[in-house]
Amino acid sequence: MAEAGPHVVFLIDARDRREAGWLQDWLDEGAWRQGVPPEAGETPPVWQARRLGREPVLPDEGAVWLVPVRMVWLPSDRRGVGGLWEDLTHGRVIAPGPLRRLWIRRYRPHRMRPVMGEGAWLESLREAYDAHPSPFGRGTFGGFVRTRAQLALEIAERMQRGPRYRFPRLLPADLFAGRHYAQRLEEIAGETDETAAAVHDRARRYMDEMAASQTPFMLDLIIALYRAGVRARHDGGIVVDPEQIDRLARRLRGEPVIFVISHKSMLDTVAFSLMLYDAGLPIPLTFGGINLRTPGVGWLAKRA
Repeated sequence: MAEAGPHVVFLIDARDRREAGWLQDWLDEGAWRQGVPPEAGETPPVWQARRLGREPVLPDEGAVWLVPVRMVWLPSDRRGVGGLWEDLTHGRVIAPGPLRRLWIRRYRPHRMRPVMGEGAWLESLREAYDAHPSPFGRGTFGGFVRTRAQLALEIAERMQRGPRYRFPRLLPADLFAGRHYAQRLEEIAGETDETAAAVHDRARRYMDEMAASQTPFMLDLIIALYRAGVRARHDGGIVVDPEQIDRLARRLRGEPVIFVISHKSMLDTVAFSLMLYDAGLPIPLTFGGINLRTPGVGWLAKRA
């Protein structure tokens, strides 16, 4: 490092060099002042921007404040059938492709918004890693920092999109790289007389089958189908207690929640999901039986 004093390192989570360049320009305009504590530099600090990548290259010494940065691609403002068609043709997706990103930047710049995740001192992250080498994510310190940065960016992105839409970026690969998870797979291999590679491949197939890959368009689409199903033979209005909704919203903001649904009919989960969606809250992730793994249905449910 050029200087030993406090400085800032921005960890840029970008899909390609062009998106990284847009974030770099945003930082050059003075956006680095957001979320940077005074002790890290009252005037423009000695800072570097680095791609987050698989494992970021981190400084070896000095007081370093790490800040994750990402570009959030927001949905269109329209709703209803017209909105769904516009989303389909113009890219209401969590990760628009290179051409769509250029189109949005030119014609819908309000739909691209840089965000910063909560920062942390490098020393405090090293202490957390030494205490718990792999509570989640990859086993190395660089991977530990990467996972912490992504979690911070998930929170920042949800604040921009609203709680209704949530899209986990931590893929099954992050889980498989964890030390405890890898150790458990080895134990299973010993218990079943299978090779470690065979157990690993089987576990990965199962995880790929179960892992959700939501997008805003698919979520809105399945909600439209849910609403049509509820109104087909029933009163479309769902009676809710506003005070309970507020209480639930506060709980969802602060901690993980598991819903235990009576499942007296197939409409119970549907009605509950509609209630949450209309309140602007995330609908719950649901485990479905193998009977739902049918052409079209399973594909839609996995993404919604």
